[in-house]
Parts: sequence; structure tokens; C-alpha cells
Amino acid sequence: MKSLWSKLPRFWRYQIGGWVVYSFVSIPVKWALFGSFTGAAISFYRELLGLFLTFGMYLVYRQIYGRWRVSWILFTVFVLSFAGSFIEIIISFALHNVVIFDEAGFSNDATRIGVLYYRAAVFAGWSFLYFVFRLISESQDLRRRLTEALARYRKTELQMLRAQMNPHLLANAMTGILASIGHRMPKVTAMVQSLANYLNYSLIHQKDDFVTMDEEYRALADYLALKKTLLGEKLDIGCRIEESARPLKVPGVMLQPLVENAVKYGLQTWSPPVVVRLAVSRSESDLVIEVANTGRWVNPDKNRTVGGIGLQNLRRRLQWLYGNNHKINILAEEGWVTIQINIPFAT
Repeated sequence: MKSLWSKLPRFWRYQIGGWVVYSFVSIPVKWALFGSFTGAAISFYRELLGLFLTFGMYLVYRQIYGRWRVSWILFTVFVLSFAGSFIEIIISFALHNVVIFDEAGFSNDATRIGVLYYRAAVFAGWSFLYFVFRLISESQDLRRRLTEALARYRKTELQMLRAQMNPHLLANAMTGILASIGHRMPKVTAMVQSLANYLNYSLIHQKDDFVTMDEEYRALADYLALKKTLLGEKLDIGCRIEESARPLKVPGVMLQPLVENAVKYGLQTWSPPVVVRLAVSRSESDLVIEVANTGRWVNPDKNRTVGGIGLQNLRRRLQWLYGNNHKINILAEEGWVTIQINIPFAT
């Protein structure tokens, strides 16, 4: 029995338990009016009816809670409380030959109206308790969610601190590699140097939401030098940036995922050499960034668990930073795929 009771939803535990307790509390009143056995029977029948009526009220309250204004909810409570009391009186008169409800035995209309108001007050009290318990339950859920969110934040913060240590170790390791290689392997030295420069740029600006386009472009040049060394004749990269666009502020590490996306999918959908063109210009109110590559557009795979997240992450970052004040247009035609981004510029 205990396990069955514990399996019931919390609402039904409160509902059944509350009405059972209330029926026992009301027995003395019924005792005084009708005698011991009759009073107890009337009390249990009456509160069982109240149990079903308040369940109907619960279905209504569940729909309007948090959606209607408080004044409308109070009006609804008033109407439903008197409607429930009136329904009880109607049932009392309909079943007075079977169950002797109290108002069926009253000859005084004023006394019956008093019973109407009394039962309406009972339903209104039940409604008040419902909304109070609902608020308490939501506050407990909110506290639990905040505790869980704080725990996740602490875990994420520890992971970020640990992740910050690894790049520094990698940067120091590459510095040691460069010192040991010297000028004996110029191609490898250039690759490691480009990677070290880009890594240092990421470390320096890891806490900056914005950097100048000039800083972002110079960091991209190191990345492009590394890509060009790795791919050789398979890749033809050209960049053009207006001088007026260089001092403008942009989100850090913005160009690299765009170019990386162009190189990756260009190689997948086009025979080498893959041509990639980057253009950065300034309009009257926007900074315009265009990255074009030869090839075909490839829709992102929703079932993919690794890779292919650079452009999606950039979309989320721009939405977070600019809201609806930015545009991302994708154009695929005549063997070219072009991604154009317009963002408000700031100096």
C-alpha cells in the first residue's frame, strides 16, 4: 500500500489526502445536525463529490496558470467555486431520497444559501491552496535547476581552465621544436612557425569578444600559409581587404572557419586546384565579408557527431552578438559557392 501511494502523482496524493482529512474534520458538524452514523456518511459522500468537482477545476486551472492575468484567474476561481457549490446542491436535491445531504433537509432558504456560500468558500480555499502549492513546486524546481546549472558551470569552468593550459604547453613545445630545427628544414620551420603564430593569436585574444579586422586578417595569413604548404598546387587562395575595413571590430576567429569551410568542401566537390577567394569591404553601415570557392554546396549532415561544426558555431556566435542585425547569405551557382556575411561595424 505504501509503495502504491508513493507511485501516485504528487497532485493526487495531496488531493486524496486533503479531502480525506477534511471529511474527518467536518464530521462533528454533521454529527450535530444528523447524528453519528448519518453525519459520517454525509461527510464522506459530500467530500467524495468535492474530490471529483475539484479535479474538474484542476483541469481548468492547469490550462490558465501562467497564461492569464491574475485578475482573470481570480474571476475564474470565483465563478468555478460558486458553480461547484451550486452543482453540489443540485445533486443533493436530486439524490435526497438516497443520500440525505444537509441542505435537502433544510426548510429555510436563507440556511440553504448559507450552505451555498459555505461550500463555495471551501472550493475557493481549495483553489487558493492549488495555486500556492503550484508556486511552491515551481520555486523548488527552479532552485533545483539553478543548482544543476551552477554545477554544470563549475564543471565547464574547470574544463576551460584545463583547456587553457594545454595550448600554452603546445605553444611552448612548438617554440622548442623551432629552436631545435633551426634553418635545416625551412619548409617544416615555416609550417611550425605559422601554426605557432596562429596559436599565439588565439591565446592572446581568447577572452576578447572582438578584435580588429587587421588583427584577424594577419592571423588568417598564418593559417593560410600553413594550408598552402600542406596542399601545394591543390589550392589557389586569394585575399583582398579594403584599408578602410582594417580598423573595424569583428568577432575573433571569424575568418578562419569560413575559409576552412570553403577549402574543405571545395576539395570534396571540385577537382584540384580549388580556388578560394576572400574579400572584405565596408559599406555605409555594414562590414561585408565574402568567401567564395569552386565546388558545390553540401548541406550539413544532422546526424554527424564530429566535424562540420565551424559554420554552425559561427552562426550561433553572430546571433548571440548581433541578434537580427546581421545577415548570412549563401549562393551556389555556376560551380561556385559564396558565403556573404553582413555585420554592423564598430571602430
